[in-house]
Amino acid sequence: MIVFFSKTFEKSFDSLKDNNVKKRLQQVIDKLEIANSLADISNVISIKNYSNLYRIRIGKYRLLLSHERNSIEILLLDCLKRNENTYKFI
Repeated sequence: MIVFFSKTFEKSFDSLKDNNVKKRLQQVIDKLEIANSLADISNVISIKNYSNLYRIRIGKYRLLLSHERNSIEILLLDCLKRNENTYKFI
């Protein structure tokens, strides 16, 4: 799949202080690039009431992404620490 990064995601990634989370996030991105569909990736959950928004759990963080069903493109939207405001932007 082709992975694109939003500016918000790039800022979030750069601001991460935990190198362990950065490594795990990079591993997930590598898996997304190799995968043929989201079904090939474990821990991908659809966000309720949105047909093209998904999240991947990485410890205490959530990787938010957008993917159209018949597309090979994925847009990484943000990487946020899980709290009550994580999904407010949607």
